[in-house]
Amino acid sequence: MEKYCKLYKKNCIGVLCSVTPNFDNCKYCLDTTDIPEGEYCYTLIETPSAKNNYKFKTKNCPYWSLNKDKPDQMNGSCSLLEINDWESEIPDDLPEDFPLSALSLLWDQCKICNIKQ
Repeated sequence: MEKYCKLYKKNCIGVLCSVTPNFDNCKYCLDTTDIPEGEYCYTLIETPSAKNNYKFKTKNCPYWSLNKDKPDQMNGSCSLLEINDWESEIPDDLPEDFPLSALSLLWDQCKICNIKQ
Protein backbone atom coordinates (compact mmCIF):
# COMPACT_ATOMS: atom_id res chain seq x y z
CA MET A 1 0.00 0.00 0.00
CA GLU A 2 1.26 3.48 -0.84
CA LYS A 3 1.16 6.13 1.88
CA TYR A 4 2.22 9.77 2.27
CA CYS A 5 3.08 11.11 5.73
CA LYS A 6 1.63 14.57 6.35
CA LEU A 7 3.74 14.95 9.48
CA TYR A 8 7.13 14.29 7.84
CA LYS A 9 6.01 15.38 4.34
CA LYS A 10 7.42 12.37 2.56
CA ASN A 11 6.41 9.02 1.12
CA CYS A 12 5.94 6.11 3.51
CA ILE A 13 6.09 3.43 0.79
CA GLY A 14 7.72 0.27 2.10
CA VAL A 15 8.74 1.90 5.37
CA LEU A 16 7.16 1.50 8.77
CA CYS A 17 5.61 4.72 9.96
CA SER A 18 7.74 6.43 12.58
CA VAL A 19 4.63 7.74 14.38
CA THR A 20 2.95 4.37 14.94
CA PRO A 21 4.05 0.78 14.25
CA ASN A 22 0.97 0.22 12.06
CA PHE A 23 0.62 3.09 9.60
CA ASP A 24 -2.87 1.90 8.64
CA ASN A 25 -3.98 3.53 11.88
CA CYS A 26 -1.74 6.60 11.71
CA LYS A 27 -3.65 9.87 11.36
CA TYR A 28 -0.72 11.41 9.44
CA CYS A 29 -0.26 8.69 6.81
CA LEU A 30 -2.63 9.12 3.89
CA ASP A 31 -3.38 6.58 1.16
CA THR A 32 -1.90 7.65 -2.19
CA THR A 33 -3.27 4.72 -4.21
CA ASP A 34 -5.84 6.87 -6.02
CA ILE A 35 -3.50 9.75 -6.85
CA PRO A 36 -3.35 9.86 -10.65
CA GLU A 37 -0.22 9.07 -12.65
CA GLY A 38 1.40 12.00 -14.45
CA GLU A 39 1.51 15.75 -14.07
CA TYR A 40 -2.16 16.47 -13.38
CA CYS A 41 -4.63 15.95 -10.52
CA TYR A 42 -6.86 13.81 -12.70
CA THR A 43 -6.90 10.71 -14.87
CA LEU A 44 -8.38 10.99 -18.33
CA ILE A 45 -11.18 8.42 -18.59
CA GLU A 46 -12.66 9.35 -21.95
CA THR A 47 -11.61 11.75 -24.72
CA PRO A 48 -14.16 14.04 -26.42
CA SER A 49 -16.27 12.35 -29.09
CA ALA A 50 -19.79 12.39 -30.48
CA LYS A 51 -20.62 9.59 -28.04
CA ASN A 52 -20.01 11.83 -25.00
CA ASN A 53 -21.14 15.15 -26.51
CA TYR A 54 -17.50 16.17 -27.09
CA LYS A 55 -16.61 16.47 -23.41
CA PHE A 56 -13.64 15.11 -21.49
CA LYS A 57 -14.43 12.58 -18.78
CA THR A 58 -11.94 12.53 -15.92
CA LYS A 59 -11.42 11.05 -12.47
CA ASN A 60 -10.09 13.66 -10.04
CA CYS A 61 -7.48 13.07 -7.36
CA PRO A 62 -9.27 12.50 -4.02
CA TYR A 63 -7.17 15.26 -2.44
CA TRP A 64 -7.83 17.95 -5.08
CA SER A 65 -10.76 20.37 -4.90
CA LEU A 66 -11.98 23.83 -5.92
CA ASN A 67 -13.26 26.36 -3.43
CA LYS A 68 -16.24 28.12 -5.05
CA ASP A 69 -15.94 30.99 -2.52
CA LYS A 70 -12.54 32.03 -3.89
CA PRO A 71 -11.81 33.93 -7.14
CA ASP A 72 -11.32 31.96 -10.37
CA GLN A 73 -7.73 30.87 -10.96
CA MET A 74 -7.06 31.25 -7.22
CA ASN A 75 -9.42 28.56 -5.93
CA GLY A 76 -7.54 25.23 -6.18
CA SER A 77 -6.69 23.17 -3.13
CA CYS A 78 -4.66 20.07 -2.25
CA SER A 79 -5.69 18.53 1.06
CA LEU A 80 -2.80 16.04 0.94
CA LEU A 81 -0.22 18.84 1.17
CA GLU A 82 -2.62 21.29 2.85
CA ILE A 83 -1.86 23.95 0.23
CA ASN A 84 -4.32 26.33 -1.42
CA ASP A 85 -3.96 28.75 -4.36
CA TRP A 86 -5.45 31.61 -2.36
CA GLU A 87 -2.97 31.55 0.52
CA SER A 88 -0.52 34.38 0.21
CA GLU A 89 2.19 32.91 2.42
CA ILE A 90 4.40 30.10 1.18
CA PRO A 91 4.88 27.47 3.91
CA ASP A 92 8.38 27.43 5.45
CA ASP A 93 8.56 23.64 5.61
CA LEU A 94 8.40 22.88 1.86
CA PRO A 95 11.21 20.69 0.50
CA GLU A 96 14.09 22.59 -1.13
CA ASP A 97 13.28 21.16 -4.56
CA PHE A 98 9.59 22.12 -4.34
CA PRO A 99 8.43 23.88 -7.54
CA LEU A 100 7.12 27.15 -6.10
CA SER A 101 5.82 28.20 -9.51
CA ALA A 102 3.28 25.40 -9.21
CA LEU A 103 1.57 26.90 -6.17
CA SER A 104 -0.75 29.05 -8.24
CA LEU A 105 -1.80 26.29 -10.65
CA LEU A 106 -3.85 23.99 -8.44
CA TRP A 107 -6.99 25.58 -9.88
CA ASP A 108 -5.91 24.15 -13.26
CA GLN A 109 -5.28 20.72 -11.69
CA CYS A 110 -1.50 20.87 -12.13
CA LYS A 111 -0.01 18.40 -9.67
CA ILE A 112 2.40 19.74 -7.04
CA CYS A 113 2.82 16.67 -4.84
CA ASN A 114 5.19 14.91 -7.28
CA ILE A 115 3.62 11.58 -6.33
CA LYS A 116 3.46 9.17 -9.30
CA GLN A 117 5.08 11.62 -11.71
